[in-house]
Amino acid sequence: MVLSIAAYTTTDYILLSCGESSDTTTPEDGRKSSTDEKSKFLASNSEVSFTASASYQDHSVTQVPYMTARASHDKFTYSFPVTPGLKFLRFYFYAVNYSRFDGTTSLFSVTANNYLLMKNFSAFLTASDKTPAQVFLIKEFMVPVLDKERLTVTFSPSPNSVAFVNGIEFVSMPNNLYGGNQENSLPFVGSNIPFDLLSTTAFETAYRLNVGGQDGAVYSCQGIDIVPFAVALYEVQGQVIGHMRPVNCFRRY
Repeated sequence: MVLSIAAYTTTDYILLSCGESSDTTTPEDGRKSSTDEKSKFLASNSEVSFTASASYQDHSVTQVPYMTARASHDKFTYSFPVTPGLKFLRFYFYAVNYSRFDGTTSLFSVTANNYLLMKNFSAFLTASDKTPAQVFLIKEFMVPVLDKERLTVTFSPSPNSVAFVNGIEFVSMPNNLYGGNQENSLPFVGSNIPFDLLSTTAFETAYRLNVGGQDGAVYSCQGIDIVPFAVALYEVQGQVIGHMRPVNCFRRY
C-alpha cells in the first residue's frame, strides 16, 4: 500500500551517545550526537548510573555510539521534552565486556511512557541469534506521546544484573502515518482485512525489506534509514502488519 504524503519536517529529533564525554559528529554520515554526561535529559534517579568503555572495538561497529555506554545496577531514566504525537525510538546496544560490567550477561527491561518495550532483555543473546551472529543490536519502536509533552525512557535491571545502553535516537513522525486514517488503514500481511492502529498503540519494527533501488541506497528523515519503497513490517499484539512508504517524503544524505 503506497500513501501519497507531502514532505515532512521533524519537530523533535535527538541522537544521544550514552557515556560519551562530549558532543561528537559521526564521521560515517556527519550526524551530530549529544553526550548524556551531566545531561539535562538524565532524571534525578539516574545519579546511580555510571559510564563505561567497551573493552574492544569489533570491525562491525563505529566509535559512536557503540564504544561507550551508560549502565546501572539500579533503574535509571531519561526524560526528553517533545511535542505530542508518535515518536520513532531507536536503541543502540553493543553486547561485549566493558570496563565496569559485563554486557554479555546483562538482563534488563525498558519502558517508554509506561509502555513496556523490552522485558528481561539480553542484548547479547538477541544479537547472537541473528543470522549471521552479531555483537551489536538496534531495536526500533513507535511510541505515542499523548497528553504530556515528555518522552520518558526507563532502564530497569533484572535482579543481580545491570542495565545498559549505548545510544538513544528518536524523531517525530507525521500524523496518521501508521493509523488513525480509515481510508489508508494497514492490512494484515497476506490479507485484505484492514487493521487501523489506535493512536495509543506502541509497536516494534519486526523487519525492513528493500523492494526497489540499489543496495545501500539509504534515505533519511533525520536518523530514520529508509530504502526506496521500503516495506516495514511491525508486530502488534502478536500480529504482523505491513506498510509501504514512498521515499519522496524523506531527505537523502
